[in-house]
Amino acid sequence: RSFIIYTASSIIGSVLPLALLPIMTRYLSVEEYGIVATMTTLIAFFTPPLTWGVPGIVTVEHGRLDPDTFRQFVATALSVPLVSLLLMTLLAATAAPWVAPLLQIPAPWFAALPLIAGLAVLPQVLSAILRMNNRPISFGLVEVGQALATVLLSYAFVVSLNGHWQGRMWAYACAGGLTTLAALVWLASQGYLRRPAGAETL
Repeated sequence: RSFIIYTASSIIGSVLPLALLPIMTRYLSVEEYGIVATMTTLIAFFTPPLTWGVPGIVTVEHGRLDPDTFRQFVATALSVPLVSLLLMTLLAATAAPWVAPLLQIPAPWFAALPLIAGLAVLPQVLSAILRMNNRPISFGLVEVGQALATVLLSYAFVVSLNGHWQGRMWAYACAGGLTTLAALVWLASQGYLRRPAGAETL
């Protein structure tokens, strides 16, 4: 049963965004759709160097460490994407005046792309922990919830508010932000964000 829930959740989470295709092609011009495609591709490019494989490492270490040590390990591991996020955001902001015109996207949006990509870190870590703790229902809520939020917010921003391509990107960012906030609250409540013993002496 758990395997079915994990598989179905992943499939639904991947398929739901396809519901946006008719909306995007109807309400966005060819030029706007190209901007969205370019920016989502860049987000996908920024995501791996931001996560630094932390979700995978968390999965590996879950079975090796005792629960208390594992919680401290997660808190320490999350500092790596945080530092990477700061550096990549600074780099993107510095390069934006030159790179953004070449890609035909606004410089402020290019500078913000690492921040949007960074919103994937905590939800991915949360999904890994939930899977390792054998909590398929909670895992499904995270996977499907983020995809559903993206679809609903995109409809609201692009169709209802006539937000054009900016509305689509704001929906993407807001859905990631909501999921990140939920992951942050859950991880903190379970002790995964507490400082490791002796951290105050570093």
